[in-house]
Amino acid sequence: MGNIKKIFLIILLLTISYNAYAQEKHFIEISISDTLILAPLKFIYQISISDKSTYYPLQDTVSEEPITFSDIEKILDAENFTNREYSSNYSITTYSAEIENLLVYLNSKTELKRLYDVLKKNKGVTGKIISVEHESYEPYYTRLFERMYKKALTEATKMAEVTGNETSRLISVTETKAETENFFNTIMEYYKEYPLDFFNSNPDLSKTYIKKLLFRFELK
Repeated sequence: MGNIKKIFLIILLLTISYNAYAQEKHFIEISISDTLILAPLKFIYQISISDKSTYYPLQDTVSEEPITFSDIEKILDAENFTNREYSSNYSITTYSAEIENLLVYLNSKTELKRLYDVLKKNKGVTGKIISVEHESYEPYYTRLFERMYKKALTEATKMAEVTGNETSRLISVTETKAETENFFNTIMEYYKEYPLDFFNSNPDLSKTYIKKLLFRFELK
């Protein structure tokens, strides 16, 4: 008789535990993804004098005399591109043990396009973007979260109605990894290696910021 009581007690405890677990797990999960497109703000543009063994010159070249950095400096001064400095990438080529570059700091895509239009007319000049600074996502984050929450609540409410339930409070929000590839990084790597005729291809220099959240709502 004692063993029967013990077995009954164990079954009772398991039943209580199961009911508590079921109540605890009475929720619905909704995964929501959203995207922000961040505009490019500032650029660093690297100018080099081409060595045909290693560089691709800009198109539409019209001048015949080999250009020097002194010539480039005069062109930049005339066009008010004054925020610049020299650097070296220490590349070894047939003609030189060290390749000198001129870095120009630009504050807009308009300036970038204007610089490109100026430089492409000169034979022997090569150029490429080596850095882009984008606007911050932080000013948009609250609005982004509100939009994602509304989407999640709408979907959760519809799914709950189908199963004869109602959504109650929001239990938790968890950030999950967005699997979408960042196209900006891919395209920037491409144009770093192949700066030829950059603007004729009309690349998008914006950065895609993807947010993916898992919303958990209690059901009643």
